[in-house]
Amino acid sequence: MANIDLVILDLDGTLYSSTATTLGAVERAVRDLNERHGDVAAPPSDDLVLSGVGATREDFARKVFPALVEEYIEEIDDLIWHWERTLVDDGQGALFPGAVRALEEMREMGFLLGVATNAGSGYMNHILDYFEIRPFFDDARCAGDADRPHKGTPVCSTRADRHGG
Repeated sequence: MANIDLVILDLDGTLYSSTATTLGAVERAVRDLNERHGDVAAPPSDDLVLSGVGATREDFARKVFPALVEEYIEEIDDLIWHWERTLVDDGQGALFPGAVRALEEMREMGFLLGVATNAGSGYMNHILDYFEIRPFFDDARCAGDADRPHKGTPVCSTRADRHGG
């Protein structure tokens, strides 16, 4: 491990267990959209919803609601984000057991830490701040930041370069 200086972690499914809040947010978003516009969105199965975790916000909505008319995609996306934030604030989200301790140990070992996610910056920032884990990270990036179409685009280069990495 002597050659490793930087560790980049994903947010959903690695640090944060998003299953409960994602399923709850989609359920509430469908309800809200249908109350506003009639029955325009069929409730997706849990498996379909969870298959979208890890996609960008826009891709998530299109994957989970393939039959939804394009004019409602942005609205359902905004509703899902609203409900995810609300459910997290209501205490229904959680970091995986041991996540904070693992971050502490990696920092104690001297690693630079980065977090990368395909989620939107509002979501990422909310999770990092709500669970008070932002101070562990030297850099946090998400899809859409500085022309990054997905989390596989180079991340943490600016901060890592400043540290000689």
